[in-house]
Amino acid sequence: MINEATIGYYRLSDSLSLFEVVLSMMEKEKDECSFENAEAIHELLESIHENMMNARKNIKEGMDKAGLWEGS
Repeated sequence: MINEATIGYYRLSDSLSLFEVVLSMMEKEKDECSFENAEAIHELLESIHENMMNARKNIKEGMDKAGLWEGS
């Protein structure tokens, strides 16, 4: 049976995948973007992405240490 921590990890992974698509789209469109702060918005999105990746890594490491990891 998969525990709630594992489910949370996979939900974060799903969110991260979706966020990566948005970040990729922003990267392609930033040169054509009419917003004055397009570069600042892009940097903020990259920072959020990095934080999400670190959170996912930390969750998995914590679950490994606690013997809760039931992923592949």
